[in-house]
Amino acid sequence: MENSQNAPLIHTTLETLLRFLNWIPLGYVYETKLISTLIYKVCITTEKRNVLMFWKVSLKCLTEIAGASVSQYEEQHVTLFTLTMMQLKQVKF
Repeated sequence: MENSQNAPLIHTTLETLLRFLNWIPLGYVYETKLISTLIYKVCITTEKRNVLMFWKVSLKCLTEIAGASVSQYEEQHVTLFTLTMMQLKQVKF
């Protein structure tokens, strides 16, 4: 997904990820590049409509992740929120 230039494929992949996030173990979500990929890689594109399309579903995924409140990952929740807000600030819709 990181290297794909096919916008519809990326969008479909993100929608599928959103549907299955509640089945993915939290350890995998927090201990891999999944969150940083959602924040940084997926949302960078040159076409404005793709930015909006990707951001909507990426934010849904990040919200789903943040909704899983586990004290073990509290620090990662803060980092997730901070990085997402910083990235949103830089994106011009």
